[in-house]
Amino acid sequence: MANSGKTLIYGLKPLLEYYPRTIQTLVLVERMHKLYPVKPDYVGLSIATTPKDHIQVEVSNGEVLGAYIG
Repeated sequence: MANSGKTLIYGLKPLLEYYPRTIQTLVLVERMHKLYPVKPDYVGLSIATTPKDHIQVEVSNGEVLGAYIG
């Protein structure tokens, strides 16, 4: 999930040591709360939520069945 972009920044940090020309990111759910300048290239679902909302993604046998706000 792309929430603040913080997880993406930490995930990309080790890759940046190798000076890649491009990095593409994919997220299942983008939540629209940006604290860091990271934008996913591919998004499964964009949801406008509050920072207190919790998103649960239901997956069965490698297939996404749904995403729910709780």
